[in-house]
Amino acid sequence: SLDGRDRVLIIYPGGGLDVLVALYQNAKEIVAVEINPLIVEAVRDRFGNFSGHIYSDERVTVEVAEGRSFVKGSDETYDLIQLSMAANVAVSSTGVYALSEDYLYTVEALQEYYTHLSAEGLLCITRWLLPPPREELRIVSLAVSALEGQGIDDPDERITAVRGWGTFTLLVKKSDFTEREVDSIRGFCSERKFDIVYLPGVFPSEVNRFNRFPQPYYYEMARDILSTENRARLYESYVFDITPVTDERPFFFHFYRWDKIVQIYESMGKKWQPFVEGSYLVPVVFIQALILSLVFILMPIRRFRRLGAAPGKWRLLSYFLFLGLAYMFIEIVLIQKFILFLGHPVYAVSTVLFSLLTSSGLGSYFTERLKDWLKRPLTYILPLVCIAALVYVVSLPSLFHEFLGLDLATRLLISAAAITPIAFLMGMPFPLGIALTNKHCPEIIPWAWAVNGCASVLGSILPVMIALSAGFSAVLVLGGMIYLAALGSLLSFLKS
Repeated sequence: SLDGRDRVLIIYPGGGLDVLVALYQNAKEIVAVEINPLIVEAVRDRFGNFSGHIYSDERVTVEVAEGRSFVKGSDETYDLIQLSMAANVAVSSTGVYALSEDYLYTVEALQEYYTHLSAEGLLCITRWLLPPPREELRIVSLAVSALEGQGIDDPDERITAVRGWGTFTLLVKKSDFTEREVDSIRGFCSERKFDIVYLPGVFPSEVNRFNRFPQPYYYEMARDILSTENRARLYESYVFDITPVTDERPFFFHFYRWDKIVQIYESMGKKWQPFVEGSYLVPVVFIQALILSLVFILMPIRRFRRLGAAPGKWRLLSYFLFLGLAYMFIEIVLIQKFILFLGHPVYAVSTVLFSLLTSSGLGSYFTERLKDWLKRPLTYILPLVCIAALVYVVSLPSLFHEFLGLDLATRLLISAAAITPIAFLMGMPFPLGIALTNKHCPEIIPWAWAVNGCASVLGSILPVMIALSAGFSAVLVLGGMIYLAALGSLLSFLKS
Protein backbone atom coordinates (compact mmCIF):
# COMPACT_ATOMS: atom_id res chain seq x y z
CA SER A 1 0.00 0.00 0.00
CA LEU A 2 1.17 3.56 -0.71
CA ASP A 3 -0.17 4.45 2.75
CA GLY A 4 -0.81 8.14 2.21
CA ARG A 5 2.01 8.64 -0.29
CA ASP A 6 0.00 10.62 -2.81
CA ARG A 7 2.69 12.02 -5.13
CA VAL A 8 4.45 9.31 -7.14
CA LEU A 9 7.27 9.60 -9.68
CA ILE A 10 7.86 6.58 -11.91
CA ILE A 11 11.00 6.56 -14.05
CA TYR A 12 10.74 4.60 -17.31
CA PRO A 13 7.42 2.78 -16.73
CA GLY A 14 7.56 1.05 -20.13
CA GLY A 15 4.17 -0.55 -20.74
CA GLY A 16 2.81 1.13 -17.64
CA LEU A 17 2.53 -1.66 -15.05
CA ASP A 18 3.89 0.55 -12.26
CA VAL A 19 1.48 3.31 -13.27
CA LEU A 20 -1.39 0.85 -13.10
CA VAL A 21 -0.31 -0.27 -9.62
CA ALA A 22 -0.10 3.34 -8.42
CA LEU A 23 -3.61 4.00 -9.76
CA TYR A 24 -4.86 0.86 -8.03
CA GLN A 25 -3.34 2.10 -4.78
CA ASN A 26 -5.22 5.41 -5.18
CA ALA A 27 -2.26 7.70 -5.68
CA LYS A 28 -3.56 11.21 -6.29
CA GLU A 29 -0.76 12.42 -8.57
CA ILE A 30 1.45 10.25 -10.76
CA VAL A 31 4.30 11.53 -12.94
CA ALA A 32 5.55 8.97 -15.47
CA VAL A 33 8.90 9.85 -17.09
CA GLU A 34 9.57 7.91 -20.29
CA ILE A 35 12.56 8.56 -22.55
CA ASN A 36 11.06 6.92 -25.65
CA PRO A 37 8.11 8.84 -27.14
CA LEU A 38 7.12 5.80 -29.21
CA ILE A 39 6.39 3.84 -26.02
CA VAL A 40 4.20 6.66 -24.75
CA GLU A 41 2.34 6.77 -28.05
CA ALA A 42 1.85 3.00 -28.05
CA VAL A 43 0.50 2.86 -24.48
CA ARG A 44 -1.68 5.93 -24.83
CA ASP A 45 -3.01 5.53 -28.39
CA ARG A 46 -2.39 2.31 -30.28
CA PHE A 47 -2.83 0.03 -27.27
CA GLY A 48 -4.95 2.41 -25.24
CA ASN A 49 -7.82 -0.04 -24.86
CA PHE A 50 -5.47 -2.82 -23.80
CA SER A 51 -3.69 -0.61 -21.24
CA GLY A 52 -6.94 0.73 -19.82
CA HIS A 53 -6.13 4.24 -21.05
CA ILE A 54 -3.90 4.75 -18.02
CA TYR A 55 -2.04 7.62 -19.68
CA SER A 56 -5.33 9.41 -20.25
CA ASP A 57 -6.24 9.30 -16.56
CA GLU A 58 -6.41 12.80 -15.04
CA ARG A 59 -4.15 11.69 -12.21
CA VAL A 60 -1.34 10.73 -14.59
CA THR A 61 1.12 13.18 -16.15
CA VAL A 62 3.46 11.75 -18.79
CA GLU A 63 6.80 13.44 -19.42
CA VAL A 64 9.02 12.47 -22.35
CA ALA A 65 12.47 13.05 -20.91
CA GLU A 66 15.58 11.36 -19.57
CA GLY A 67 14.85 10.29 -16.03
CA ARG A 68 17.82 11.72 -14.19
CA SER A 69 17.84 15.10 -15.93
CA PHE A 70 14.10 15.38 -15.26
CA VAL A 71 14.66 14.82 -11.54
CA LYS A 72 17.56 17.28 -11.51
CA GLY A 73 15.47 19.95 -13.20
CA SER A 74 12.45 19.46 -10.95
CA ASP A 75 11.77 21.50 -7.82
CA GLU A 76 9.12 19.03 -6.70
CA THR A 77 9.37 16.41 -3.98
CA TYR A 78 7.66 13.05 -4.17
CA ASP A 79 6.26 10.62 -1.65
CA LEU A 80 7.48 7.72 -3.77
CA ILE A 81 10.10 7.53 -6.51
CA GLN A 82 9.97 4.24 -8.38
CA LEU A 83 12.74 3.05 -10.70
CA SER A 84 10.78 0.73 -12.91
CA MET A 85 12.08 -2.73 -13.68
CA ALA A 86 10.95 -2.20 -17.27
CA ALA A 87 14.22 -0.37 -17.94
CA ASN A 88 17.06 -2.64 -19.06
CA VAL A 89 14.89 -5.75 -18.90
CA ALA A 90 17.29 -7.93 -20.89
CA VAL A 91 20.53 -6.56 -19.55
CA SER A 92 20.97 -8.49 -16.35
CA SER A 93 20.50 -11.98 -17.64
CA THR A 94 22.93 -11.67 -20.52
CA GLY A 95 25.66 -9.33 -19.35
CA VAL A 96 25.90 -7.80 -22.83
CA TYR A 97 25.78 -4.30 -21.38
CA ALA A 98 28.74 -4.85 -19.04
CA LEU A 99 30.58 -2.16 -20.98
CA SER A 100 27.57 0.13 -21.28
CA GLU A 101 27.18 3.10 -18.98
CA ASP A 102 24.01 3.57 -16.94
CA TYR A 103 23.73 6.89 -15.14
CA LEU A 104 20.41 5.97 -13.51
CA TYR A 105 22.23 3.62 -11.14
CA THR A 106 25.14 5.53 -9.64
CA VAL A 107 25.80 6.96 -6.20
CA GLU A 108 25.19 10.50 -7.47
CA ALA A 109 21.91 9.44 -9.09
CA LEU A 110 20.57 7.89 -5.90
CA GLN A 111 21.55 11.01 -3.97
CA GLU A 112 19.59 13.08 -6.50
CA TYR A 113 16.51 10.90 -6.05
CA TYR A 114 16.93 11.02 -2.27
CA THR A 115 16.95 14.83 -2.17
CA HIS A 116 13.66 14.86 -4.10
CA LEU A 117 11.82 12.70 -1.56
CA SER A 118 9.34 14.22 0.84
CA ALA A 119 9.99 13.99 4.59
CA GLU A 120 8.55 10.46 4.78
CA GLY A 121 9.21 9.59 1.13
CA LEU A 122 10.41 6.28 -0.27
CA LEU A 123 12.77 5.38 -3.09
CA CYS A 124 11.86 1.98 -4.52
CA ILE A 125 14.19 0.02 -6.82
CA THR A 126 13.29 -3.44 -8.14
CA ARG A 127 15.69 -5.62 -10.09
CA TRP A 128 15.70 -9.21 -11.28
CA LEU A 129 16.92 -11.83 -8.84
CA LEU A 130 19.86 -13.47 -10.60
CA PRO A 131 21.95 -15.82 -8.47
CA PRO A 132 24.82 -15.76 -7.86
CA PRO A 133 24.10 -12.34 -6.27
CA ARG A 134 25.50 -9.42 -8.23
CA GLU A 135 23.41 -6.42 -9.16
CA GLU A 136 21.06 -6.97 -6.21
CA LEU A 137 23.98 -6.44 -3.84
CA ARG A 138 25.33 -3.54 -5.86
CA ILE A 139 21.97 -1.80 -5.41
CA VAL A 140 22.41 -2.16 -1.65
CA SER A 141 25.99 -0.86 -1.80
CA LEU A 142 24.81 2.10 -3.91
CA ALA A 143 22.12 2.97 -1.40
CA VAL A 144 24.48 2.73 1.58
CA SER A 145 27.13 4.87 -0.14
CA ALA A 146 24.53 7.44 -1.22
CA LEU A 147 23.10 7.76 2.28
CA GLU A 148 26.52 8.04 3.88
CA GLY A 149 27.38 10.69 1.31
CA GLN A 150 24.33 12.62 2.50
CA GLY A 151 25.65 12.55 6.03
CA ILE A 152 23.42 9.71 7.27
CA ASP A 153 25.34 7.84 9.97
CA ASP A 154 22.86 4.97 10.32
CA PRO A 155 21.78 3.90 6.81
CA ASP A 156 20.69 0.52 8.23
CA GLU A 157 17.68 2.30 9.79
CA ARG A 158 16.55 3.69 6.43
CA ILE A 159 16.93 0.64 4.20
CA THR A 160 14.80 -2.46 3.77
CA ALA A 161 15.07 -5.19 1.14
CA VAL A 162 12.88 -8.16 0.22
CA ARG A 163 12.97 -10.79 -2.53
CA GLY A 164 10.53 -13.03 -4.29
CA TRP A 165 11.29 -16.01 -6.49
CA GLY A 166 12.42 -13.73 -9.33
CA THR A 167 12.77 -10.15 -8.10
CA PHE A 168 14.69 -8.13 -5.53
CA THR A 169 13.22 -4.90 -4.14
CA LEU A 170 15.08 -2.26 -2.17
CA LEU A 171 13.35 0.54 -0.25
CA VAL A 172 15.20 3.64 0.92
CA LYS A 173 13.31 6.01 3.23
CA LYS A 174 14.00 9.70 3.79
CA SER A 175 13.63 9.10 7.51
CA ASP A 176 14.05 6.05 9.74
CA PHE A 177 11.59 3.21 9.24
CA THR A 178 9.09 3.15 12.08
CA GLU A 179 8.26 0.01 14.01
CA ARG A 180 4.81 0.03 12.46
CA GLU A 181 6.29 0.14 8.93
CA VAL A 182 8.72 -2.68 9.69
CA ASP A 183 5.87 -4.83 11.04
CA SER A 184 3.83 -4.03 7.94
CA ILE A 185 6.66 -5.26 5.68
CA ARG A 186 6.96 -8.40 7.80
CA GLY A 187 3.25 -9.05 7.39
CA PHE A 188 3.39 -8.44 3.64
CA CYS A 189 6.27 -10.90 3.22
CA SER A 190 4.60 -13.56 5.37
CA GLU A 191 1.26 -13.26 3.60
CA ARG A 192 2.64 -13.27 0.04
CA LYS A 193 5.60 -15.60 0.60
CA PHE A 194 8.29 -13.00 0.02
CA ASP A 195 11.62 -13.42 1.78
CA ILE A 196 13.08 -10.71 3.95
CA VAL A 197 16.61 -9.76 2.94
CA TYR A 198 17.05 -6.96 5.42
CA LEU A 199 14.89 -5.02 7.87
CA PRO A 200 15.93 -2.84 10.81
CA GLY A 201 16.08 -5.27 13.72
CA VAL A 202 15.67 -8.39 11.56
CA PHE A 203 16.52 -11.77 13.10
CA PRO A 204 18.36 -14.51 11.15
CA SER A 205 15.40 -16.83 11.74
CA GLU A 206 13.16 -14.51 9.68
CA VAL A 207 15.11 -14.78 6.43
CA ASN A 208 15.37 -17.44 3.69
CA ARG A 209 12.02 -19.01 4.58
CA PHE A 210 10.03 -19.43 1.38
CA ASN A 211 12.23 -19.25 -1.75
CA ARG A 212 15.12 -20.97 -0.06
CA PHE A 213 18.82 -21.01 -0.87
CA PRO A 214 21.28 -23.43 0.77
CA GLN A 215 22.36 -20.47 2.89
CA PRO A 216 20.81 -17.02 3.44
CA TYR A 217 23.32 -15.47 1.04
CA TYR A 218 21.40 -12.27 0.36
CA TYR A 219 20.78 -11.53 4.03
CA GLU A 220 24.35 -12.25 5.06
CA MET A 221 25.91 -10.10 2.34
CA ALA A 222 23.41 -7.24 2.70
CA ARG A 223 24.14 -7.25 6.43
CA ASP A 224 27.88 -7.08 5.73
CA ILE A 225 27.44 -4.18 3.30
CA LEU A 226 25.51 -2.28 5.97
CA SER A 227 28.25 -2.96 8.49
CA THR A 228 31.17 -0.57 8.32
CA GLU A 229 33.35 -3.25 9.90
CA ASN A 230 32.58 -6.03 7.41
CA ARG A 231 31.97 -4.09 4.22
CA ALA A 232 35.55 -3.73 3.01
CA ARG A 233 36.26 -7.40 3.68
CA LEU A 234 33.21 -8.45 1.65
CA TYR A 235 34.13 -6.19 -1.27
CA GLU A 236 37.64 -7.59 -1.30
CA SER A 237 36.79 -11.28 -0.93
CA TYR A 238 33.59 -11.62 -2.95
CA VAL A 239 33.92 -13.25 -6.34
CA PHE A 240 32.08 -10.41 -8.12
CA ASP A 241 32.69 -6.69 -8.01
CA ILE A 242 29.71 -5.26 -6.11
CA THR A 243 31.28 -1.98 -5.03
CA PRO A 244 29.16 1.14 -5.62
CA VAL A 245 29.60 2.79 -9.02
CA THR A 246 29.76 6.53 -9.59
CA ASP A 247 29.35 8.90 -12.51
CA GLU A 248 33.09 8.55 -12.96
CA ARG A 249 32.75 4.79 -13.53
CA PRO A 250 29.04 4.28 -14.38
CA PHE A 251 29.32 0.62 -15.40
CA PHE A 252 26.56 -0.75 -13.17
CA PHE A 253 26.44 -4.09 -15.00
CA HIS A 254 30.18 -4.73 -14.92
CA PHE A 255 30.76 -7.26 -12.13
CA TYR A 256 33.71 -9.32 -13.37
CA ARG A 257 37.09 -9.29 -11.66
CA TRP A 258 40.27 -10.51 -13.32
CA ASP A 259 41.70 -11.78 -10.05
CA LYS A 260 38.62 -13.99 -9.50
CA ILE A 261 38.28 -15.43 -13.00
CA VAL A 262 38.58 -19.07 -11.91
CA GLN A 263 36.03 -18.66 -9.15
CA ILE A 264 33.64 -16.87 -11.48
CA TYR A 265 34.00 -19.69 -14.02
CA GLU A 266 33.08 -22.23 -11.35
CA SER A 267 30.20 -20.15 -9.97
CA MET A 268 28.72 -19.94 -13.48
CA GLY A 269 28.51 -23.71 -13.79
CA LYS A 270 31.87 -23.92 -15.60
CA LYS A 271 30.47 -22.17 -18.67
CA TRP A 272 32.34 -19.62 -20.72
CA GLN A 273 29.25 -17.85 -22.09
CA PRO A 274 29.18 -15.17 -19.34
CA PHE A 275 32.75 -14.24 -20.21
CA VAL A 276 31.85 -13.86 -23.87
CA GLU A 277 28.83 -11.72 -23.00
CA GLY A 278 30.69 -9.70 -20.42
CA SER A 279 33.79 -7.56 -20.72
CA TYR A 280 36.44 -10.26 -20.97
CA LEU A 281 36.49 -10.16 -24.76
CA VAL A 282 37.65 -6.54 -24.87
CA PRO A 283 41.35 -7.36 -24.34
CA VAL A 284 41.03 -10.07 -26.99
CA VAL A 285 39.64 -7.52 -29.46
CA PHE A 286 42.46 -5.14 -28.57
CA ILE A 287 45.11 -7.82 -29.14
CA GLN A 288 43.56 -8.72 -32.52
CA ALA A 289 43.57 -5.06 -33.58
CA LEU A 290 47.17 -4.67 -32.41
CA ILE A 291 48.36 -7.73 -34.36
CA LEU A 292 46.56 -6.63 -37.53
CA SER A 293 47.98 -3.11 -37.18
CA LEU A 294 51.51 -4.43 -36.90
CA VAL A 295 51.00 -6.75 -39.87
CA PHE A 296 49.61 -4.07 -42.18
CA ILE A 297 52.26 -1.52 -41.22
CA LEU A 298 55.42 -3.60 -40.89
CA MET A 299 54.96 -6.09 -43.73
CA PRO A 300 54.98 -3.50 -46.53
CA ILE A 301 57.98 -1.77 -44.93
CA ARG A 302 59.94 -5.03 -44.80
CA ARG A 303 58.98 -6.11 -48.31
CA PHE A 304 59.46 -2.93 -50.27
CA ARG A 305 62.10 -1.18 -48.10
CA ARG A 306 60.48 2.11 -48.98
CA LEU A 307 61.55 3.93 -45.84
CA GLY A 308 65.24 3.43 -46.53
CA ALA A 309 67.46 5.20 -44.08
CA ALA A 310 65.36 8.34 -43.62
CA PRO A 311 66.79 9.91 -40.43
CA GLY A 312 64.41 9.99 -37.47
CA LYS A 313 61.64 8.19 -39.33
CA TRP A 314 60.62 6.10 -36.31
CA ARG A 315 60.38 9.17 -34.12
CA LEU A 316 58.06 10.80 -36.62
CA LEU A 317 55.95 7.66 -36.92
CA SER A 318 55.68 7.45 -33.14
CA TYR A 319 54.47 11.07 -33.20
CA PHE A 320 51.55 10.11 -35.43
CA LEU A 321 50.94 7.01 -33.32
CA PHE A 322 50.58 9.15 -30.19
CA LEU A 323 48.30 11.61 -32.00
CA GLY A 324 45.90 8.84 -33.03
CA LEU A 325 45.77 7.38 -29.53
CA ALA A 326 45.39 10.73 -27.77
CA TYR A 327 42.63 12.01 -30.06
CA MET A 328 40.55 8.86 -29.57
CA PHE A 329 41.13 8.82 -25.82
CA ILE A 330 39.66 12.29 -25.49
CA GLU A 331 36.88 11.65 -28.02
CA ILE A 332 35.68 8.46 -26.31
CA VAL A 333 35.69 10.10 -22.88
CA LEU A 334 33.76 13.13 -24.11
CA ILE A 335 31.12 10.89 -25.66
CA GLN A 336 30.77 8.86 -22.48
CA LYS A 337 30.64 11.88 -20.19
CA PHE A 338 28.12 13.78 -22.32
CA ILE A 339 25.75 10.79 -22.24
CA LEU A 340 24.99 11.87 -18.67
CA PHE A 341 24.50 15.49 -19.65
CA LEU A 342 22.40 14.88 -22.77
CA GLY A 343 20.53 11.87 -21.45
CA HIS A 344 20.91 9.48 -24.38
CA PRO A 345 23.84 7.89 -26.25
CA VAL A 346 22.44 8.98 -29.63
CA TYR A 347 22.42 12.64 -28.57
CA ALA A 348 25.89 12.35 -27.06
CA VAL A 349 27.50 10.60 -30.03
CA SER A 350 25.98 12.92 -32.63
CA THR A 351 26.70 16.11 -30.67
CA VAL A 352 30.24 15.22 -29.64
CA LEU A 353 31.26 13.90 -33.07
CA PHE A 354 29.73 16.88 -34.87
CA SER A 355 31.41 19.35 -32.53
CA LEU A 356 34.74 17.53 -32.55
CA LEU A 357 34.97 17.09 -36.31
CA THR A 358 33.73 20.59 -37.12
CA SER A 359 36.00 22.33 -34.62
CA SER A 360 38.97 20.08 -35.44
CA GLY A 361 38.46 20.88 -39.10
CA LEU A 362 38.51 24.59 -38.31
CA GLY A 363 41.65 24.05 -36.26
CA SER A 364 43.30 22.30 -39.21
CA TYR A 365 42.23 25.12 -41.52
CA PHE A 366 43.93 27.74 -39.37
CA THR A 367 47.23 25.89 -39.14
CA GLU A 368 48.60 27.76 -42.17
CA ARG A 369 48.21 31.08 -40.37
CA LEU A 370 49.66 29.54 -37.24
CA LYS A 371 52.85 28.64 -39.08
CA ASP A 372 53.23 32.30 -40.05
CA TRP A 373 52.84 33.47 -36.44
CA LEU A 374 54.97 30.88 -34.65
CA LYS A 375 58.31 29.33 -35.55
CA ARG A 376 57.51 25.93 -34.02
CA PRO A 377 53.75 25.95 -33.42
CA LEU A 378 53.60 22.31 -32.28
CA THR A 379 55.74 23.06 -29.24
CA TYR A 380 52.93 25.36 -28.09
CA ILE A 381 49.84 23.53 -29.34
CA LEU A 382 50.56 20.10 -27.83
CA PRO A 383 51.04 21.39 -24.24
CA LEU A 384 47.89 23.49 -24.66
CA VAL A 385 45.88 20.38 -25.55
CA CYS A 386 47.23 18.63 -22.47
CA ILE A 387 46.32 21.60 -20.26
CA ALA A 388 42.84 21.73 -21.82
CA ALA A 389 42.30 18.04 -21.03
CA LEU A 390 43.22 18.65 -17.39
CA VAL A 391 40.86 21.63 -17.25
CA TYR A 392 38.02 19.49 -18.59
CA VAL A 393 38.64 16.88 -15.89
CA VAL A 394 37.92 19.52 -13.27
CA SER A 395 35.25 21.57 -15.05
CA LEU A 396 32.93 19.02 -16.67
CA PRO A 397 31.41 17.64 -13.42
CA SER A 398 30.60 21.20 -12.30
CA LEU A 399 29.16 22.02 -15.72
CA PHE A 400 26.90 18.96 -15.63
CA HIS A 401 25.78 19.60 -12.07
CA GLU A 402 24.90 23.20 -12.85
CA PHE A 403 23.01 22.73 -16.11
CA LEU A 404 21.72 19.13 -16.11
CA GLY A 405 18.17 20.24 -15.32
CA LEU A 406 17.85 22.52 -18.37
CA ASP A 407 15.88 21.59 -21.49
CA LEU A 408 17.53 19.42 -24.12
CA ALA A 409 18.00 22.15 -26.76
CA THR A 410 19.89 24.34 -24.29
CA ARG A 411 22.04 21.42 -23.16
CA LEU A 412 22.90 20.62 -26.78
CA LEU A 413 24.13 24.18 -27.33
CA ILE A 414 26.10 24.16 -24.09
CA SER A 415 27.68 20.84 -25.08
CA ALA A 416 28.77 22.11 -28.49
CA ALA A 417 30.21 25.27 -26.94
CA ALA A 418 32.05 23.29 -24.26
CA ILE A 419 33.65 20.88 -26.74
CA THR A 420 34.74 23.50 -29.28
CA PRO A 421 37.91 24.87 -27.57
CA ILE A 422 39.70 21.56 -27.04
CA ALA A 423 38.51 20.19 -30.40
CA PHE A 424 39.89 23.29 -32.19
CA LEU A 425 43.31 22.66 -30.64
CA MET A 426 43.14 18.91 -31.39
CA GLY A 427 42.70 19.64 -35.08
CA MET A 428 46.11 21.30 -35.41
CA PRO A 429 48.83 18.73 -34.57
CA PHE A 430 48.12 16.33 -37.44
CA PRO A 431 48.34 18.77 -40.42
CA LEU A 432 51.33 20.48 -38.80
CA GLY A 433 52.96 17.07 -38.43
CA ILE A 434 52.27 16.17 -42.05
CA ALA A 435 53.80 19.47 -43.18
CA LEU A 436 56.89 18.76 -41.12
CA THR A 437 57.13 15.23 -42.49
CA ASN A 438 56.74 16.47 -46.05
CA LYS A 439 59.67 18.81 -45.46
CA HIS A 440 62.08 16.27 -43.98
CA CYS A 441 61.12 12.79 -45.22
CA PRO A 442 58.05 12.84 -47.50
CA GLU A 443 58.48 9.16 -48.39
CA ILE A 444 57.00 8.09 -45.02
CA ILE A 445 53.79 10.13 -45.30
CA PRO A 446 51.69 7.04 -46.35
CA TRP A 447 52.98 5.21 -43.28
CA ALA A 448 52.25 8.22 -41.11
CA TRP A 449 48.61 8.04 -42.22
CA ALA A 450 48.55 4.28 -41.68
CA VAL A 451 50.08 4.47 -38.21
CA ASN A 452 47.67 7.22 -37.19
CA GLY A 453 44.69 5.24 -38.49
CA CYS A 454 45.72 2.06 -36.68
CA ALA A 455 46.31 4.04 -33.50
CA SER A 456 42.80 5.45 -33.80
CA VAL A 457 41.38 1.92 -33.91
CA LEU A 458 43.40 0.87 -30.87
CA GLY A 459 42.48 4.14 -29.18
CA SER A 460 38.79 3.35 -29.43
CA ILE A 461 39.26 0.15 -27.38
CA LEU A 462 41.83 1.11 -24.76
CA PRO A 463 39.84 3.94 -23.10
CA VAL A 464 36.99 1.64 -22.11
CA MET A 465 39.40 -0.94 -20.72
CA ILE A 466 41.07 1.73 -18.60
CA ALA A 467 37.81 3.41 -17.55
CA LEU A 468 36.46 0.15 -16.13
CA SER A 469 39.17 0.26 -13.49
CA ALA A 470 40.33 3.85 -13.23
CA GLY A 471 37.39 5.95 -14.44
CA PHE A 472 36.86 8.37 -17.30
CA SER A 473 38.80 11.24 -15.75
CA ALA A 474 41.92 9.08 -15.63
CA VAL A 475 41.49 8.34 -19.34
CA LEU A 476 41.11 12.05 -20.10
CA VAL A 477 44.28 12.85 -18.15
CA LEU A 478 46.08 10.03 -19.94
CA GLY A 479 44.95 11.45 -23.29
CA GLY A 480 46.56 14.76 -22.39
CA MET A 481 49.74 12.99 -21.32
CA ILE A 482 49.91 11.15 -24.65
CA TYR A 483 49.87 14.52 -26.41
CA LEU A 484 52.94 15.39 -24.34
CA ALA A 485 54.50 12.08 -25.42
CA ALA A 486 53.88 13.17 -29.02
CA LEU A 487 55.70 16.41 -28.23
CA GLY A 488 58.61 14.37 -26.87
CA SER A 489 58.84 12.37 -30.10
CA LEU A 490 58.73 15.56 -32.14
CA LEU A 491 61.48 17.29 -30.16
CA SER A 492 63.61 14.15 -30.36
CA PHE A 493 63.20 14.13 -34.15
CA LEU A 494 64.08 17.82 -34.48
CA LYS A 495 67.29 17.27 -32.50
CA SER A 496 68.36 14.25 -34.59
